[in-house]
Amino acid sequence: MTTARFFCKTCWLGLLLFAAALYAAETDDPAKAGKSPADELPPHISRLTSFGERADWSPDGKKILFLAKTYGDVYEIDLHSKIIRPLTHHFYHHGYTRALYLANGDILLSGPEEFDPKNPHISRVQCYLYVLDKSLAKPPEPLGTKCSEGPAVSRKRMHIAWAQVADQYPDELAKGQSRMQEADIVYEHGAPKLANQKIIIESRDLPFKCTLEPQNFRPPEERELIFTAYGYQGTEVCGIDLVTKKVVNYSNAPGQYDEPEGIFPDGQYTCVECDRQNHKGSNYVDLWKLKLDGSSKMERMTFFSDYPGYKSSNPVVSDDGRYMAFQMAKSKDQAGVGYGIFIYDFTKAASGEQNQKPTGKELPGVKYLRDLEYARAGEKSLLLDLYLPEKSQRPLPLIIWIHGGAIQENKNKAARANPIAYVTPAAAPFLIVHGDQDPLVPLNQSQLLFDALKKAGVSVRLHII
Repeated sequence: MTTARFFCKTCWLGLLLFAAALYAAETDDPAKAGKSPADELPPHISRLTSFGERADWSPDGKKILFLAKTYGDVYEIDLHSKIIRPLTHHFYHHGYTRALYLANGDILLSGPEEFDPKNPHISRVQCYLYVLDKSLAKPPEPLGTKCSEGPAVSRKRMHIAWAQVADQYPDELAKGQSRMQEADIVYEHGAPKLANQKIIIESRDLPFKCTLEPQNFRPPEERELIFTAYGYQGTEVCGIDLVTKKVVNYSNAPGQYDEPEGIFPDGQYTCVECDRQNHKGSNYVDLWKLKLDGSSKMERMTFFSDYPGYKSSNPVVSDDGRYMAFQMAKSKDQAGVGYGIFIYDFTKAASGEQNQKPTGKELPGVKYLRDLEYARAGEKSLLLDLYLPEKSQRPLPLIIWIHGGAIQENKNKAARANPIAYVTPAAAPFLIVHGDQDPLVPLNQSQLLFDALKKAGVSVRLHII
């Protein structure tokens, strides 16, 4: 009986998706073409700066650190006065790719020792870590180690994690391999240095191939390190227990790009740069909220990628959990390039959520069910928003939005919502149960699904009641 119920539920979802092919379409909205998401911000998002990238919150939440550009100077903005001050103008340098607050108020920097504007990508790989004293009375002190992409910084202790790749240490790592390390930062005669340095894990020790990048120590205990597994099943959000070395895949979405950036202070969620809304890859991401309980449950927070050529990226959550800083980016640029810092107010977003309407025409006499669970078929996934009849003797036609917009306005895009497109010989057995008096989903749609499954060699039975 349990199996039958499961197949019925699966069948119902398949029929629901099939109906979506007739009434729904994806988010591409012709009305957004040529526009910038910065010009149509919702009430819970505001623009903080007109330039800059890779924001980081000060521990007290009163300031935000950011880069002017990749290989640029580091700036800090006071959120009350809105005064921006440069932090790296008092010495010569080749620019920085990361700047993060340490627990004592000093700043961890990552940047190259050489820079060739004709071949800048080499410099991005060959970056070193430094500590800049918060007094800004002297140049930063080197920590004597290279860092691949961004380091992870503890918010409560002088402790960091960072990655290294074979291109940085070819004598220690084979081609394609990477490793993550952790260490304390201590001060000796006023100068910072690494102590208790040790390897967390090497990519060769994992049961899958990937490139490693640490992202955040998971609060409150900071026993687990959340990291990115680039290239594994697309890219996945993973965590490693720093004591037992057990690795957990939290996103577990094959074929999807999921890069964790910015953990919530309760440690229950992390922000994720994700392409779940379009499956176009890392250049077309928006910001999602992933629950770190193994359920892979996600909630979309920003909609910048609905505007052609744009995306949102590099989120970081304030220590009180009230705000998220992130940047507007463009799909044509390299990862990390930003066009200004924005602030997301979680309180405003939550208060306005119940009144939020989807893209498309409003319908009288219906209630709106928002953000139903994602349905997956192979590497594809769809989010359903439903309008259902409310206090009506006769059911109204079911209208389904997938990523917003009615099919009448997006007929050329609707095919992606058709479940037949996802039928493969590897599909589980189907039991399709359909009433011949169904007022919402026509019987012929079940017949079409049945025929497609049969043609693919899938075990399927259609029972009409």
